[in-house]
Amino acid sequence: MRKELGITQQYLLCALNKNGKLSAWSVEQQICFIAGALLELLKEGCCEEENRKITAKRVPEEDIDYLHPLYVYLQDKPRKINAIASDYTFTFTAKRMKELLDSVGTSLVRKGCAGEESSGIFVESRHFYPKPEYVDKVIQQLRAELLEEGTMSEEMIVLAALLDTGGLLKKYFSKYEADQLKKRIKEVRKSEEGAMIKSMMDYVESMIIAVSIAGSAAK
Repeated sequence: MRKELGITQQYLLCALNKNGKLSAWSVEQQICFIAGALLELLKEGCCEEENRKITAKRVPEEDIDYLHPLYVYLQDKPRKINAIASDYTFTFTAKRMKELLDSVGTSLVRKGCAGEESSGIFVESRHFYPKPEYVDKVIQQLRAELLEEGTMSEEMIVLAALLDTGGLLKKYFSKYEADQLKKRIKEVRKSEEGAMIKSMMDYVESMIIAVSIAGSAAK
């Protein structure tokens, strides 16, 4: 099993709130979590985009088996981005989101990066509490790569973009640092090397629009 954390694991470490959950009030944070997982599956060749639909191709290997719930969902049939967003965030049971959260959260516990507690009598609710030193390690790596001169890894840029869209940069960075990070993200997105960043942001924006439309239609 690889030692480093994947994009989805790093994002969740930074996004979990004091109650050990993703914010129920931020659709953007939930969508960024799903987008990160989807991008990781695409990057690892476990699924691919065909005719504007995401198609499952290969079962995730052991080092990313925390993405298995999303892969199984995609394996059922090819799905468009807006359908994925709606199925995971605009539902009455939140079963799919819970399964993926529990899977990624459990992987963090196995790696010693988080603690876990359970609550609930009839329906178990699991809460994951990141260990501060591991969150700090992720943030310091972000700070080193994006705020200092030098080579920027694709993964760190994607993570920064997800945290930005989820409104989480201000949780860890000063206003000046956050502004600098956003500036670097924009620069990379416009460059020839920023194809994955542009693709990821397109996914996220499509998901947010889809959920907003679904929410408005239900009112």
